[in-house]
Amino acid sequence: MKIYQISIVLYQYLCRHKWPVFALVIALIFFNIWGKQFFKSYHLYRALHDKNALLVQRLETSRLSLSQKQHFVHKAETQSGFREKLIREHLGFIKKQEYVIRFLTPESDEANAQQAIHF
Repeated sequence: MKIYQISIVLYQYLCRHKWPVFALVIALIFFNIWGKQFFKSYHLYRALHDKNALLVQRLETSRLSLSQKQHFVHKAETQSGFREKLIREHLGFIKKQEYVIRFLTPESDEANAQQAIHF
């Protein structure tokens, strides 16, 4: 088949199928003009989607932490035994007629010595 015969067959095909060819040409022009912008927008969308997923995960972690802290506060407000335990452990308070016995270790002696130097 010679070159001029191919071009004749192609011309006849194009004459019979005008609309699909016209739509294909329009689609190629559209893709050539706005294709780069589409891909840039898509990459930006993916980056923002990933960032959103990370923020949602951090939000859930923060909500869990807040829930635990609210539970702790509620427990401290309503349970006197828990309050007493907190005061004893963190503030070092004792009841009347109680004695505190501290066992000194070499590490605690060094810490006490360093505190004494700073005062």
